[in-house]
This record gives sequence, structure tokens and C-alpha cells, in this order.
Amino acid sequence: MKKLLRVIFLLLIVNLPALSYAAKQPQACTLVSGTLVQLQGKPLFKFNTSHKFNTSNYPMTHTQFFIRDGSGETYKIVVDNLFYKNLSLAQASSVRDVGIIDDFKRSYHLGSTVEACGKVIHSGGDLGLHFVHPSGCEQTKFNGFLRINGSDVTNNLTYCGSCSCKIGSKN
Repeated sequence: MKKLLRVIFLLLIVNLPALSYAAKQPQACTLVSGTLVQLQGKPLFKFNTSHKFNTSNYPMTHTQFFIRDGSGETYKIVVDNLFYKNLSLAQASSVRDVGIIDDFKRSYHLGSTVEACGKVIHSGGDLGLHFVHPSGCEQTKFNGFLRINGSDVTNNLTYCGSCSCKIGSKN
């Protein structure tokens, strides 16, 4: 019995680094490329308020829009506003849209080229991508990006760096 336990122990020790390494690999994102489209009856960009806050007490608001890929498939892209490159402190602190949608409208127009790498979601009958930003956390977290017209749109870690984007409780 002792010999069997010793063998099991040795096997665990030998394989532990490999198991540890595998557990720390970042999750792969799904890349979708297409053009910015406006669906009938929907705004070009939509702001979603939030009642959830990250651990730094910033609201987890989102902006949504749609793209169509080369095969005609339409995807809803969900952007965590705290990662938006042009976000101000006032915008990051508000649960309401205080100019984020206006900035999107000024900066990005119908037909803009979009590359989104994120987690595939199915929401309300829509196929889409979420987590189109760096995680700012340990390697096991999802790590995506969003480029519009070749420019990285979600590279702002000011409000969500160092794992502060984990959801916390509002004081």
C-alpha cells in the first residue's frame, strides 16, 4: 500500500508542472471580421446601463452594435465601456450615457471595418461576441480585442487594470 501511494505521489509531482501550466493558458477568443451595419428598427449604437459595479465601484455599462461578416452572418458586439479607449472619468463613473454613444457615432460610421475577438454569446436570438477587450487579470481569464478601421478601441486599462474589473459589491 505504501509503495502504491509513493508511486501516485511521484506521478503527481512529475506531472504537476504540466497540469499547472495547462491551467494558466489564456482562453482563446473567436475572431469575427466584418462591417458595421444598422439593423432595421435598431439604433446604430445602443448604451446599456448597469446595476453591477466592479471592485473599484465603476458601473459595468456596455455599448452594443452589429457587424456583418463576409458570409452574411450578423453578430451583436457587446463592448464593456470601461475598456473604451476614449472613456473619461465622468463617463466611467456614470450609470447613464454621458457622451459615450455620441463619441462612437462621431468616430465610427456605417460600413466601418470591424475586427472583434471575444467570447461567442447567444442573447435574445442574436449571435454575438462579448469580452472584446484585454482581461487585465491572470492568464486564465478571457483575453480579446476590438479594432474598428484598424484602431484598437478597447485598450484602456485605466478603469479595469489589475483585475479591478471583477464584479464587487456597491458600498
